[in-house]
Amino acid sequence: MQDLSNSSPASLSAEDFDQSFREVDLGARVDGPIRTTFHVYKSDERIGFFLEKVFDEQGRLIRMTKRTADGRSETRFDPCTGDIDKIFETYTMPDGNILTKEKRYLPDDNSLESVIVVDPHGNLVRTVLREMKSLKSVFTGQTEYNRQGKAILTVNHWFDKITAKLSVREQIQWLSNGERGVTEHFTFTKDGSLVKYHKSLVHPPTDSYMEEIHLYDPRSQSLLRKEVKTYERNDLQAEVEITIYDTRGHQLEQKTVREKRHLS
Repeated sequence: MQDLSNSSPASLSAEDFDQSFREVDLGARVDGPIRTTFHVYKSDERIGFFLEKVFDEQGRLIRMTKRTADGRSETRFDPCTGDIDKIFETYTMPDGNILTKEKRYLPDDNSLESVIVVDPHGNLVRTVLREMKSLKSVFTGQTEYNRQGKAILTVNHWFDKITAKLSVREQIQWLSNGERGVTEHFTFTKDGSLVKYHKSLVHPPTDSYMEEIHLYDPRSQSLLRKEVKTYERNDLQAEVEITIYDTRGHQLEQKTVREKRHLS
């Protein structure tokens, strides 16, 4: 799965300030207390981009907009601190799809970033969501869509806020009716060891479900317990097959029980 949350060709980059480029002042416009200046960065051979800077009545920069042949980006600033408050970008990708990205900077060094990719007809191709604490990822989620704009695959990651290591991974394969077909969860300890795996599947023709749960020893990563649950949608109980292993992988016990289900 391609992660586009960091793609930003419409942002100011080192290439924008190539030594062959020079800034040309195109003048200014005053609208009441707001002053906007216009600039172009160009060389003798080509135009790089146009830039607009907007200042408040105290001369503080509050917005900057960059326009290129492929799209535009807009950066908003906190007039009191000068810190970036929000970055918005939209541009056409080489494959013809259109990417829109917004990143918001929140209190306590948190940030939230969202990306939406649509095809030339406006159908969803991909969505990405990322939550950050400083430079550390707290959550990342990405969903892929088919040509009809229906979700087909979602991958979510949750990270430990202190160590930044992966704590939970979720992967969902969607059915055409919008229901989860296959859902997998991987749970990790703070040092990165897998301790639990949970998989659930639905069989639409029979409206039946199966869940499989694995519990692992965090040190040896040996499988210690395996549960397989089967039930139909409205069943009040599930049949559960439980298998217990020792740390060397030898089966110690196997039994089948009935477990009460809590219907939502």
